[in-house]
Amino acid sequence: MRRSGVVVVAAALLAVAMAAASAMELSDRDLASEEALWKLYERWRGKHTVARDLGEKARRFNVFKENVRLIHEFNRGDAPYKLRLNRFGDMTADEFRRAYAGSRVAHHRMFRGERRGSFMYAGARDLPASVDWRQKGAVADYWLVKNSWGADWGEKGYIRMKRDVSAKQGLCGIAMEASYPVKTSPNPDPNKKTMIQATDDDDDDDYKDEL
Repeated sequence: MRRSGVVVVAAALLAVAMAAASAMELSDRDLASEEALWKLYERWRGKHTVARDLGEKARRFNVFKENVRLIHEFNRGDAPYKLRLNRFGDMTADEFRRAYAGSRVAHHRMFRGERRGSFMYAGARDLPASVDWRQKGAVADYWLVKNSWGADWGEKGYIRMKRDVSAKQGLCGIAMEASYPVKTSPNPDPNKKTMIQATDDDDDDDYKDEL
């Protein structure tokens, strides 16, 4: 596999192959021979209930082997985390990116229109020249990233991605399209109850409390 291809696949695997309860660990014996890799592929298909016809199975096995070797090689390094083989094991990086990792930020920005408004702290005065937020416990060495595929991915649905790497786009491009939710509505009063009309399936009561 070409170096550029390895980088692309590594980025996708980093995003999807972090340790999880449903993921499989690898050993040297699993990569000892073509037969051992095939047995590993069969175990993987059984674990994740992946059905393939004979022709597709042979093609997917080639992809699976490359992914297994990449994961195994990565885990031999000194990174502060390890990769495992999960349910995306016989997908190419391009397939995974198109199915799961496509960014729709530009799409939503077009509907939102030009952002208006001012910075909420624009009038602040007497500010220090700099603040080391790490000393205040507000910054960690990792981004905590939540996925949208369930708790069987990553660390119970989350992964930790290293901050302050040399690449300006961040690890796996995490800093390229930075976004975060902004809450503008007030919190509901926990002591207030809202009355809603009951449906036909409810009991004879006309109304019920919704906490």
